[in-house]
Amino acid sequence: MSDEEYVKRVFEIFEEASLQEFEPSVWYNSAGDLLEVMFKNHEYTGKYINPNLTVYISDDTGEMIGCAITFAQYLIDKTIKKAKEEETDNPNQTGSVTEP
Repeated sequence: MSDEEYVKRVFEIFEEASLQEFEPSVWYNSAGDLLEVMFKNHEYTGKYINPNLTVYISDDTGEMIGCAITFAQYLIDKTIKKAKEEETDNPNQTGSVTEP
């Protein structure tokens, strides 16, 4: 495949993808312990909130259209541990914490 044919095919793939309806998505990268969530399909700018959270803001509307959460598994484990401790401290509380 020549360079020109390759470039043409890449543009065809992008065009085909842009015609498909967007579906919200969640993607997890275990190597980086990163959880990325996309609610809407817009061009966006990432806004750093803290070491664990970057939100994606639509360049068109200014609304949040997604986010990236770093140390996701650590934060989930920490939340489950805290909830279990609270459940032990308050045994009459309704509901229970279950492992995913």
